Amino acid sequence: MPTTFGYTSIGASSEWGFAADHVLGGMFTLTEAGDITKISGYIEPRNNGMYGKAAIYSVVGGAPSALLAQSNPVALQNNTTWAWVDFPLTYSAIAGDYALIIFVDEGFAIRYDAGANGIFDLVTYPNFNNPFGAYTTLTGQKQSVYATYTPVGAAGLDVTSKMYLVFP
Repeated sequence: MPTTFGYTSIGASSEWGFAADHVLGGMFTLTEAGDITKISGYIEPRNNGMYGKAAIYSVVGGAPSALLAQSNPVALQNNTTWAWVDFPLTYSAIAGDYALIIFVDEGFAIRYDAGANGIFDLVTYPNFNNPFGAYTTLTGQKQSVYATYTPVGAAGLDVTSKMYLVFP
């Protein structure tokens, strides 16, 4: 059964990536292996007709590092109000720390609450940096971004699958 990791609450405050080429997100811990199917962010695009992408990065030494997966562009047309936006992607992850990043072709805002540090960086759309590189820490901002995944067993089997025993 699908579950999530990250921050699924709608934050009370907002952080703006005021112009094109800004990424916002946060670092979160996945406590078990799983197949990630999408990243979702509570965002407000600046204009109609925009596109966005999301990515997942490994975290090494407490900082985003290697690009592991990214979504295709998602049309954000007629969406200049706050909403959860889904960015489908696929990645088979082991338990560990990951950075979940949202990237829009023009300015956008993301909601946050007080908590863990958020991530802000300047990147040229549509290409995510790999490795992530230098970034600005948004101190005390737990961004409203999360990943949906299906847990997998130690052998890489979907633990939600049914098992049938056949006796002769």
